[in-house]
Amino acid sequence: MDEAFNERYSNFDFGRNGCFFDDTGEQITMFGVVEIERFISALDGTFQSPFGRKLIYAATDAEELVLRGQEQFRPGRWFGKKKVVAALQHRSLAMGWGIFDEHSILSPCHDGLCVGLALAHREHITDTRWNIHWHQSSHERIDISFEPNQHTVKAPPKKQIQLWGGEEKPSFESEQFALDLDLRGFGFFNHEERCFFLPISVFTTFFSSLIGRPLTSDSIQPSEGLLEGFDHAELFRAVMFASRMTFLKNEFPVYVQTASDWSDLLEQRLTLRGFGRVICEKCVVEEHDETVFVVDSSLPAYVCGILLGMWERAFGSRSTFHVQKTDLGLKFRVSQPKVDYE
Repeated sequence: MDEAFNERYSNFDFGRNGCFFDDTGEQITMFGVVEIERFISALDGTFQSPFGRKLIYAATDAEELVLRGQEQFRPGRWFGKKKVVAALQHRSLAMGWGIFDEHSILSPCHDGLCVGLALAHREHITDTRWNIHWHQSSHERIDISFEPNQHTVKAPPKKQIQLWGGEEKPSFESEQFALDLDLRGFGFFNHEERCFFLPISVFTTFFSSLIGRPLTSDSIQPSEGLLEGFDHAELFRAVMFASRMTFLKNEFPVYVQTASDWSDLLEQRLTLRGFGRVICEKCVVEEHDETVFVVDSSLPAYVCGILLGMWERAFGSRSTFHVQKTDLGLKFRVSQPKVDYE
């Protein structure tokens, strides 16, 4: 197991501070296959119209930026294509995306994401823009075909700015550790859950493409809350509530009898999956009237949604929240809604 892990994840960094990096130096995080499917579906439902292929193209643009300039993915002058194809196939396997071939994707981690990533790989190898057509013949197979895109110049995508704070590439050092993964021929399982790694930049690109899209009137229910000091606050709220809904559909147990219980829960669910670090400053079980978390994450909206769901599961109550930007990260306050007797 150790030898296979080291071979597959050579030059990956898994930090105990919740910062994970792949062998290109790109910051990544780990998602469950069912988790990401539920999240994308929940987020799509918060908008007045479906976001269509935006997720596919976000994956394509983000992956193209990763591949560009990386020596291991750069074809040599002579007979370099096979080497690059092999390197891209190894990347797909290590990231847990599935098995990418010229005409198919086997065991895809997510249909839209994998189609977008496969398109990026095709365009990188050929240095040409393509239209991709795909058909999911079964849960384990997507058939793909390409035709030249004669209306789009092969111009590089632009790197998106980081939304809602967080360093674009955290620079501080952290103790490294080896994840306990069950490796498979198409990817890996983590504690009996099929998971995969995804660059943070995919979400930065995807969320940026959703700025300004009208939301449904009930997309922020049932909780109430306040966002302070944020650009694109309604998009933050939509991502947070989609994440909350996703968490509440899984069976992750949340038992909190002392404040220290939060430390173990937050490490297991967030830090050891690459979502950054969250500290519980105050907790209602210590006779405070609210629970206060400090969030240091490159995906703060997604993490806040998980925290909201965890709090509601722990205390079996509706919630109200206050998210505020600080110099140390985000301060996320959760409590029971106050009852108005007037």
